[in-house]
Amino acid sequence: MNNELRSIDKLLEFKEEQFNQSQAQFKRAMEYFETVGNQLYDLLKTKEKIEKALNDHLKSRIKAYELLNYQQQLDQLKKKENELQMKVHQARMNMQDKEQKRTEAHFEYKKLEKVKENRLIALKKRMKNLENQQLDEVSVQQYVRVNG
Repeated sequence: MNNELRSIDKLLEFKEEQFNQSQAQFKRAMEYFETVGNQLYDLLKTKEKIEKALNDHLKSRIKAYELLNYQQQLDQLKKKENELQMKVHQARMNMQDKEQKRTEAHFEYKKLEKVKENRLIALKKRMKNLENQQLDEVSVQQYVRVNG
């Protein structure tokens, strides 16, 4: 039984390492998601400022080359926005996948911990029963010697 507990301990160490790795991967994925999300947010703020400036200029007189310049900036920002939205989506999916793997690793670790706990309880119970049997045998032998 002692070998069995050592095996479970080794498995627990392995599962704990798996959990720690999945935790680190999830953290990196979450940080990347936040970084890309912040980039998208900043880009949208910039786009909003340019659109506001364009609208302000449209209320007054604006030259054709200025209008063209604004339009080119907005087109470039729209293209970049689409790229960042795709990156944010992929980062979110990756982060959710890493979170699922982390949850599974944690579940496996806890399940194995419970197995170890149950085995320890069973071992203690067996040892107590063995001790009681030995005490019973000693009592019977003493009784036989005294009354025999």
